[in-house]
Amino acid sequence: MSEFALIAPVAILLFSGIYEISNYILLNNKVIRAAGVVGDMISRQNITRPILTAYLNTASDVLQPFDFNTNGSIVASQVQNVGLTTDPAKMTISWQQSVNGASSKLGLPGQFPANLPGNITVIQDQTMIVTEVYYSYKPLIFANFFPPTILYRASVFAPRTGSMNTLVGE
Repeated sequence: MSEFALIAPVAILLFSGIYEISNYILLNNKVIRAAGVVGDMISRQNITRPILTAYLNTASDVLQPFDFNTNGSIVASQVQNVGLTTDPAKMTISWQQSVNGASSKLGLPGQFPANLPGNITVIQDQTMIVTEVYYSYKPLIFANFFPPTILYRASVFAPRTGSMNTLVGE
């Protein structure tokens, strides 16, 4: 019986750690999936701002059972290169929409986009839709030992129809 008393705390700690790591991996995969799914939906057709907001809100469904409305945020940006040039300095952010107060790592509309995923350069009158998902992960069991971690993933899609330089109706 004394062997159990020695092994039980170690086993509990081990299983708790496995649970916490599994939870983190699951959330990370869901954040990656949310960025891809939402970016894909947005890039399919020219859309209005209310439809864009509805698409961004679907991230909460993708991230279930995690609480996206409390701990997550998402922002979609459209990046274009003005004119027929190969100069990456001509890239600008045309429009942006966020849910839950996200601020883009790219910058604000009208600015040169900083930190494009994969150092992508948009050239010759092309456009890209960049979707960024943020989630503040707080460990469930080891919250007192580890600080919250911000999970961040971005996806980049080319619009399938049109340039999407403006949202429909704007």
